[in-house]
This record gives sequence, structure tokens and C-alpha cells, in this order.
Amino acid sequence: MSEREFQEGHVLPLARQFGWAVYHTHDSRRSVAGFPDIIALRDGRMVVAELKSEKGRLSQPQKEWLDLFRAIPEAEVFVWRPSDCDQIAEVFI
Repeated sequence: MSEREFQEGHVLPLARQFGWAVYHTHDSRRSVAGFPDIIALRDGRMVVAELKSEKGRLSQPQKEWLDLFRAIPEAEVFVWRPSDCDQIAEVFI
């Protein structure tokens, strides 16, 4: 499963189904390098997720952005792959 299929077919629909406000950049070519794929907000919670295929690797800018978000105590920061579907459901439900 590609990262795009994973995002469009699973992660975004699941988050929206459970009432999360979700932001994702449609065209990362004109965005700051490494910014996470998903920012989701609901009921005072913030989920930050970088999505990868099973074999995808984080770039250095992606690692740096995730570390910045991890420094925010309330932020829930994840790197999700298609094999993480059960965890993703637990987070969004």
C-alpha cells in the first residue's frame, strides 16, 4: 500500500469518522520540508502523524519536525505505517 493510499483510504476517513478536525498538506512540494502529514485536533487533543509505507524511511527534516512536536507535552506524536491500523483506530476512537 502506498503512503497516499494509506492516508486517503484509511487514516483520514477514520479520523473524520470520529469527529477529528484534520489538516494535511495536499501538495508538499510547496511546503516546508518535513512537516508532518497529519495534524488532527479534537476535545483538547492534538495528534501529529507522519505516514510511511511499510518500507518508507523518515527524512532528517521529518525527524526534526517530529522532535519539535514531541517537545510539546500535550502532543501525541506518531509515525504510522499500514501495519499500525489497530493503533491508529485506538488513537482516533
